[in-house]
Amino acid sequence: MSIKALLVDDERSLLDQAKIFLERMGDEIEISTALSAKKALKILDKKEFDVIISDYQMPDIDGLELLEEIREKRKNDLPFIMFTGKGREEVAIRALNLGADRYVQKGGDPKSQYGVLVEAIKQEVKHHKTEQALKRSEQRYESITEDVMEHADFGIIILDQNFDIVWINKPIEDYFGIEKEEVLGKDKETLVEEKIAPIFEDTQEFKNKVLAHIETTPT
Repeated sequence: MSIKALLVDDERSLLDQAKIFLERMGDEIEISTALSAKKALKILDKKEFDVIISDYQMPDIDGLELLEEIREKRKNDLPFIMFTGKGREEVAIRALNLGADRYVQKGGDPKSQYGVLVEAIKQEVKHHKTEQALKRSEQRYESITEDVMEHADFGIIILDQNFDIVWINKPIEDYFGIEKEEVLGKDKETLVEEKIAPIFEDTQEFKNKVLAHIETTPT
């Protein structure tokens, strides 16, 4: 699977050189270029990418402002690599604070320089895709919770390792007249004593049985 990268730099010669080296050294990397941050933003409106590599010092909008636009205003977590000259350590710190994933210095032997950048691209894209896959997995789990457990025909209470309430489904809310927000974070005894046991005729017997069962149920 190819990696689609957007390379942003206001120097045409460096942009062309970087494109040649990156595509040659990283077989799966496809480079699109933009001569300014403004052009980069327009391209991002039309195409999807796996990673953005940007110079810092550019007219109108610099690399940090581009990063801020992408992270803060567009709420985009696409991997962002700051690729700029030596002696810009303060830029690196600011970039990382704004949400950049990596800082790579320009300069020196092109083969070595672009070799480092190719590895950075691959690693950041792989890391991002792993995170995205994890998020999708969590969303599927949440979907199962909401779509299946929430609307089950029986009551479900989920406790954490300390037996505190982390979730109840709608049948529990409806049957016992409980609102989820009332009990989340509370311990099991509080839930049973204050909300559940009082509706039974023999409150103490019910409470003893339920709490005994919970105490002996493995986590």
